[in-house]
Order: sequence, then C-alpha cells, then structure tokens
Amino acid sequence: MGGAIRTSWWGDSHHPPVAHAGPSAAVGRVWSTRVAGCPLARSAAAVSGWCSLLLAGMMMAPTAHAEILYNGGATTYYTNAVGSSTFDASFPITNLFLNNTNPWAITGAPGGNPQGRDIGWASFQLDQLYRIDEILFQPRNATGQIDGINTLNVWISSTPFSVDVTNATSTNTFLTSNPTPTFTQSGFNGSLETFALGTPVIGQYFVTQLINTSDFDVNRNLGAEQFVVNAVVPEPSTSMMTLAGLACGGYTMFRRRKRT
Repeated sequence: MGGAIRTSWWGDSHHPPVAHAGPSAAVGRVWSTRVAGCPLARSAAAVSGWCSLLLAGMMMAPTAHAEILYNGGATTYYTNAVGSSTFDASFPITNLFLNNTNPWAITGAPGGNPQGRDIGWASFQLDQLYRIDEILFQPRNATGQIDGINTLNVWISSTPFSVDVTNATSTNTFLTSNPTPTFTQSGFNGSLETFALGTPVIGQYFVTQLINTSDFDVNRNLGAEQFVVNAVVPEPSTSMMTLAGLACGGYTMFRRRKRT
C-alpha cells in the first residue's frame, strides 16, 4: 500500500477480528499503527507492561558494591602512573597498586628528585570513573626511620589534571592553582591504614604529594608501600536497567499527560 497508513491488530482463535474494536475490547489483542508494515507505536497498556517488567528487573538487579582495587594478574585498575623520580628498577611507581610490600621510592640523592629529597609526587588514573570512599595508604619505612613521611596530600578529579610531576615548575604551578587537596592526612604508624574520605568523591584521576619534615637522614629514600582505593564498582546490568527504567518512566508520564 506504499506509504499508506493502515490499522491492524492480532487476536487469537477465540477472538476473531472485529471492526473498530478498541485496545480493551478483548484480552490478548494488541493494536498497532503501522506505516508500510513497520510498527510505530504500541498501545499504552503494552508499554506499561514492559515498563513493569523493566522496573521489576531493576529491583532484582545486583547493586553496586564497594571493593578495594588492586592491580594484579590480568586486572589493571591503575594506569598511566608517573612518579617524580624512581630510585631504581626495583622500586617502580607501579608497586603502589599491588597487594604486597614492595615499595616505590624516589631518588634520595641531592638533585635526584625534581622537588627535593623530602617531597615525592605521583600521578595516575583509574580505568574508569568510581565513587571513591576510602584511601588505603602505607608509607615506606625509610632507612633508619620508623616513618619517613609526615603528610599525604591527594587530589582527585573526574577530568585529567594538567601537571607534570617530574617537573618542579609544573608541580609548583599546580599547587598555586589547586591549593586545597581533596584529601590530606598527617601522621602514620608505618602499617597499612585505611582513611575514609569525609565525603565520597566521584573520580578517576589522581595526583599525590608525599612530604617528610621529621628527619634529614642522608641515606633515606622517601616513598610508599601501597596506595590503593576502596571504591564502588558500577554494575553494568544495574546501569542499563536504570536507564531503561528512566526511559519507560518518562514515556509513561508522557502518555498520561497526553490523555489528560
């Protein structure tokens, strides 16, 4: 019929076609307006049924859960990690994200670290956006010292930071533009400790600053054993069902308004 509009419906053996019958004329009948045989819209009753199923699926879908994120095996949560310096190949920045006691350490010799031997910088990113609830941190027990770090400053963002942690001018400019860290902690006991953020932060990109002010041991190489986060991992099924539920809810409200 070319582009002509025709109205058709489906019944069953107990409900033969009846001219001009409405959508509520018989159970099992679904009306559809078609253009060249392609359904454009189903009845409000059918859409409401699908919405009910989707909303029920949302209720039964697994909820997001908190998880401590460690790199290891085929799993890589932390990427693009850069340290202000590295003492040697045995102490890479990537050690921070492993569930072991192999530390990252900066070059402690005079002139070896761009920001000086008492401040270490690191930048990295997560594989996607997370809701960051807690930070787990353990400083490196520097040679001859119980704790070579006094303060940890952390900046977290959902967008990349513009800073080169291997350049002192760049980190100084960063501090001028971002004087207040997302999280700061002073005083550590030398073991792995868990620190809750006052307010959870949605983020993916990190810049960290490790500071020592308590000792001036010439043999010390400042660093850290671990820096990982406890974050809420989004469930893909939950996200999809949520989007579908919102779409159905919006459509249902649209139909109700149209009726009134």
